[in-house]
Amino acid sequence: MNRRLRPGALVGVGILLFLLLEVIVLIQVGQAIGGGWTLLLLFAASILGFALVRRQGARSHRAVAEAVQAGKEPTKDLADGVLIAFAGLLILVPGFVSDALALLLLVPGPRNVARGLLVAAIARGVVPGPVVQGTTAPPSDPGADPGPGPVIRGEIVEEP
Repeated sequence: MNRRLRPGALVGVGILLFLLLEVIVLIQVGQAIGGGWTLLLLFAASILGFALVRRQGARSHRAVAEAVQAGKEPTKDLADGVLIAFAGLLILVPGFVSDALALLLLVPGPRNVARGLLVAAIARGVVPGPVVQGTTAPPSDPGADPGPGPVIRGEIVEEP
């Protein structure tokens, strides 16, 4: 019987492996520098991370608002905002691996790489979105401006 793992199961396994790695690193660091210093280092990394998330998040929010006011698509700024929010979640996870990943997402260079991967994943459909089925139809008010493209009437349906 050919049974394939569902994406949700793969994510679950990935999270468990990540948490196991966090525990292993915490034990190794604790053995190397002691429990008290390990806790102090974790606390300091969290404080630094929260300060960076707050600063970068505010900057990203301003960039999105400025892009919208200028009539531009804020795609890059929105992707940065998502990655900064994810960095904030990683900071909440106690551990050095998650803190290191979060700090990488807060630095513009590595975040640019992560943004490219995120945009590519969305474009390939790895990150699912709603499926719209419908047909092109004229606007219900013939005098109304249909906008820049054709009007598509449809409904959002869930994929099987």
